Amino acid sequence: MQRVVRASAPAIVSLAVAGSLLTAVPTAAAPVVEPEGWTPTATLSGTSDQARGARVSADASGAVSAVWVATDRASAGGASNRLVASTHAQGAWSAPVDLSARAAEVSAPAIASGHAGGPTTVVWGQASAAGSTVLASSRSTSGTWSAPVALGTAATSAATQLDVEADAAADGNTTATWVADGVVRAATRALDGTWSSPVDVSPADQYAYRADLDVADDGSAAVTWRSNDRGAPPMPAPEDHVGAATRAAGSAWAEPVEVATTDDVGDPVVAVAPDGTTTLAWPDTTVEGGSLVSARRPAGGSWSAPETVATGAIGQAALVALPAGRVTAAWIQDVAAGSYVFHADRVDGAWGGPASFYPLFGPASDVSLVVDASGSTAATWVNRDPAGRPFVQVARRPAGQGWVAVDDLTGPITDRRLPSPEPQVAWDRDGNLTSVWSRINGVDNTVQTRTFDAVAPTIVSVDAPARAKTDRRVTYSVTASDAWGPVSATWGFSELSPDAGTSVRHTYERPGTYNVRLVVTDAAGNETVRFVTTTVSWARPGLKVRTNRRAIHRVGSPRSPRTVRARIALTQGAKVTVEVKRAGRSRTVARVTKRLAAGHRTLRLSGRIGGRTLAVGRYTLVVRAKNGHGASRTVKVPLRVKR
Repeated sequence: MQRVVRASAPAIVSLAVAGSLLTAVPTAAAPVVEPEGWTPTATLSGTSDQARGARVSADASGAVSAVWVATDRASAGGASNRLVASTHAQGAWSAPVDLSARAAEVSAPAIASGHAGGPTTVVWGQASAAGSTVLASSRSTSGTWSAPVALGTAATSAATQLDVEADAAADGNTTATWVADGVVRAATRALDGTWSSPVDVSPADQYAYRADLDVADDGSAAVTWRSNDRGAPPMPAPEDHVGAATRAAGSAWAEPVEVATTDDVGDPVVAVAPDGTTTLAWPDTTVEGGSLVSARRPAGGSWSAPETVATGAIGQAALVALPAGRVTAAWIQDVAAGSYVFHADRVDGAWGGPASFYPLFGPASDVSLVVDASGSTAATWVNRDPAGRPFVQVARRPAGQGWVAVDDLTGPITDRRLPSPEPQVAWDRDGNLTSVWSRINGVDNTVQTRTFDAVAPTIVSVDAPARAKTDRRVTYSVTASDAWGPVSATWGFSELSPDAGTSVRHTYERPGTYNVRLVVTDAAGNETVRFVTTTVSWARPGLKVRTNRRAIHRVGSPRSPRTVRARIALTQGAKVTVEVKRAGRSRTVARVTKRLAAGHRTLRLSGRIGGRTLAVGRYTLVVRAKNGHGASRTVKVPLRVKR
């Protein structure tokens, strides 16, 4: 199970209407300081859609699926809304695919995956003038989504009032809950893909709304809701009730229990620990100043009396249960400077003191929490800059550690008057954390994402020479991969700037043993370092010879030219010998030897070489270079001596 807590009351998703309210909106900006370890922002939704209400989950294979509500840009209303999904697998996000047919209204979806197996399942509400239907679709291990399955119906034509929730056990068995005409209903998907018939889990004499669901790894589950005595919805009624129902692993839902009754409560949230202990939390305004209250029920036991988590003007809250009995709560609380995000932990039987995430500008909203099987926790929420424009923040708490610095994932992404970005996050099996949100402005409403990439890139293979010669170009190459984007590579051959590229060529000037530092970097800035060793020995001197002419006149001739310039290029200092032979013959007619340094040098030759005067005829200049490392190749240059 990966626990995902709903952030806030679902808004009616009718983007054609929302779009008509948009006015001039600033262009989305990047964070002032780019957060370390996060991939660049990517847009998931299609260019022809208005999109929002994204949710995200990761399955046992590491595939991460995002789902959202899309509306045709060109639509003026009517049946124009649909559910769309994209999955990140094998290093890239897929193209968006439609999960539903177009409808007059589609609720924000719920999505759940088993961290040890099973599919990813999406549940949503879809409405028409005749009423609403709860639908579900699952993604198979082959990557295809099933056709929608109807789980239940409701008389309301407002799909968002269904308040759909979903969560999965470790093996992928998924439970869905929804509110149908004031009654909380539940159904479960077995591993064979069949859904159970829906059952009522809230009392019929109360009008329930704002349900929250949690499922433990073993399939134990709990659902909580806020309700009033039956009357004309949407209330008010004299009293608010906090109700709950639990389900032991492999069993049916127990009878609902009224956990608290007060004059005014906020929306309750629930978390089920691995040992089956269930914790509820809810804002309570019946006491002066307000408070956040919780109650607990051990597996097979009874509910405790409410206990206070924090005092103050509490707004929306979130809750997760960690291994070893720890419970974490996060909530929005009004303080003098604005609305801040606070958090607290229940450890060793008592709640610790509240603390706020920092930095915050306020007013904050839409907080949610997730936890993975190891106990790693993440919180995300919407903050606002001094101008009131919202942006997305995330805090991470690795298993067994404290909260790390708050990361700003976006710059201001919408005008203050527009809907919340509704950020959501999900852990995958490798400890990567993916965030999705809506970027909403007057031009385009898009779903965007970033991932905290916790895993450095993998070096698959390195092709590097174990031995090399000086002045000879050699090739180094690397094959590497990363789940969350492209990789780059640099090769450090010296203290100078490294050579960049997954395949580079390098020339060594001097012999020795060289430790080449290979650094492979992924899109989030994570690095994998490997050293490769190359032993370099002297090469035989390299030799090139070029003459400015092929013919000269004999010594004593009144004609010109009577000399030839031989330009000699050496890779190393060496003794250079020039032998003169008659064309087609092996006997040496003349010889000259010079010791030359590496580089380009010029020898001036005439018809008299090495004390020998060359007769008129055709000759071959045979040039060699030799030093302590060996002899170069032989270079032959034709030369004609004329009268």
